[in-house]
Amino acid sequence: MNDEDFQEAMDFILASEASYRPVVDSNIELMRKTADWCGGSIKITDGVGPGGVFIPKRYYIKLNENDLAFAGDIIVRNGDEFRVFKEDLYRAVQVEAGMRLEIFQKVRDLVIEAMVEMREETKSGAGNSMNDVAEEITRKIIEIVG
Repeated sequence: MNDEDFQEAMDFILASEASYRPVVDSNIELMRKTADWCGGSIKITDGVGPGGVFIPKRYYIKLNENDLAFAGDIIVRNGDEFRVFKEDLYRAVQVEAGMRLEIFQKVRDLVIEAMVEMREETKSGAGNSMNDVAEEITRKIIEIVG
């Protein structure tokens, strides 16, 4: 998956009004509730794999012609739109969002630190110049962001 696709998935999953449900095939009643929630229907595979090889039948949720959700997938609702994501992508988005939030908080703390320092130095009339403080904070931000 390229960066643009990942960002699109991230924007959809992390939207403020988004909600989600995992697909669990071990409990047909729970799967039925999930299908009702997303407007999908429960289906079962035919048990035939590539080349006619037998594979165990599995339940899945069919949202539309293109979106099928199997056990372990995550269905995300954003407004009236539903999308299916593999669990590893969904988890990767959550991890990335956590890292971005941590970076945001560290940078915000540095900006507040710089503002307080400048206020104190302006009151006292001594200390570093605004450029010195800006350069120091910029270096710290670059260390955080990498």
